[in-house]
Amino acid sequence: MDGIEYELVVYGYIRLIENEQMLYSNIADGLYQEILQFYPKLRKFELYDRNLFYLEDDGTKIKAIKRKECHGFLIYAQCFQNGGYKKGIHSWSIQYSSDIPSSCFKKIGIISCKNTDLLKMEDVDCDIFMKKNKIFYHLYPKNIRFWTNGQIVTLKLNCDDNALEFYHPDFTKEIVKCSIERDQSWYFVARLCAKRKWCDFNVIDDCFYTPI
Repeated sequence: MDGIEYELVVYGYIRLIENEQMLYSNIADGLYQEILQFYPKLRKFELYDRNLFYLEDDGTKIKAIKRKECHGFLIYAQCFQNGGYKKGIHSWSIQYSSDIPSSCFKKIGIISCKNTDLLKMEDVDCDIFMKKNKIFYHLYPKNIRFWTNGQIVTLKLNCDDNALEFYHPDFTKEIVKCSIERDQSWYFVARLCAKRKWCDFNVIDDCFYTPI
């Protein structure tokens, strides 16, 4: 569901309530906007290579298909602002749900464009392509051993202050804050291993949200 579809769902629900309650005057547009600001936003997995991954639980869980494909591939989360996040504060939380410890790719972060060609590129080729085409990105953690079974990593994207924070509740010393490039549109992404036994991730309710 993109930004426009998301707003239509909220508008449609409010219109349904108007009809059920026989409200004969239209609800003010300001109230629509207020509801949109506080309406829960669970960013599901959205864009991924369907030859490598599949979704469960209405798009909140992602798993890998193949047994031997041990490379990292990009996966986009849903975006609720048309054209990417340019203002406001947003977050995305993912839990590593596999029972098998993994030392392979499991990173989350942001990227400055939505490009479906990136989905099929292995990690090294993808990095080369992004650098060559001046696509900005930030991924965490650098040491993937800090993200193990059952643990949750959260990103907090502050577009207004051009800052990105990574929260890891089980390794408080590993909380990282960095500056991000100005005047960019951002999308949440994950880079996950495409090996079946090491790919089992869930989207968790956002820990941070500030209306824009």
